Amino acid sequence: MMVTLLLILGGILVYLLFDKGLWLDSWARSSEESMKGVREEYKRRNNDKESWMTRHDREYEHQQEEEDKWQQ
Repeated sequence: MMVTLLLILGGILVYLLFDKGLWLDSWARSSEESMKGVREEYKRRNNDKESWMTRHDREYEHQQEEEDKWQQ
């Protein structure tokens, strides 16, 4: 039982260190390289200027229009 628990915890630790990029290369980067990565990630995530709430509202209105069509 204890061995199984240790194997599971070891697997989680290996996953976090190697797969998620938390290894030494990310800690060894200079601040300039680190900020470059942050800026690229920010641009990638915020490529769409429309907020999620606006999208949700538009989709909800479209759904309501479709329901109104079927009710008539």
